[in-house]
Amino acid sequence: MEENKACYPSISPGCPVSPLANYVLTSQILANNAPADGASLNGVRFTLSSPVNLPVANQELEFFASGSANLIYPTPYTNTSGVLDVAVRSLEPETIQLFGSLASDPTVSANSLLTFTPPVGYQITSEILVNNAVADGISSNQVRFHLTYGGIGVAAQLRLDITGRLTQLVSTDNNGYYTASFSSTTEGNFTVTAELYTDTRIFATETGFFYFSVNLSQISRVK
Repeated sequence: MEENKACYPSISPGCPVSPLANYVLTSQILANNAPADGASLNGVRFTLSSPVNLPVANQELEFFASGSANLIYPTPYTNTSGVLDVAVRSLEPETIQLFGSLASDPTVSANSLLTFTPPVGYQITSEILVNNAVADGISSNQVRFHLTYGGIGVAAQLRLDITGRLTQLVSTDNNGYYTASFSSTTEGNFTVTAELYTDTRIFATETGFFYFSVNLSQISRVK
């Protein structure tokens, strides 16, 4: 076992330990129910042991996670205690399954279920409902905003900025939605930003386009 300690953490092919078919890999959840904010972490500890329950060092493990989670681990090899800790983060509220297996024998495996919860706090998302309207001052483009708190739609006041022009305060409905409709007499791109009135750090922005359409009757009159 001292020889294994000398190998870690340089490990890799330089000092492999021959795997046994009856190695045991276990998983222990260290952290769960992290917010799905892309930064907070869930964590699992994988431990590889021999048939007599001794730690097995310097063995390569492979990992796979369902869903949209990202895995973080400094090395794919177990340390001198037979341990390899894996951190997981996600931007999607979801329950994922994290699988770990011995690279040299995938039948030696373990898995854990991890849950990512909706981020606590306000969030605004947006989508363009109508785009490329005619720049005739009548036709409208539409952008819908959705305000949530902890993943649930809520009613609150928003301030809109339409291409640098602030509007009066508007309110989302009880489900957190507000649809902005607007027209233009100028061809070109438009930008609409909705920000939470009580915290302008919470905002969402969409960009669309108005185009100029030539009226055929006007052309005939010119002729």
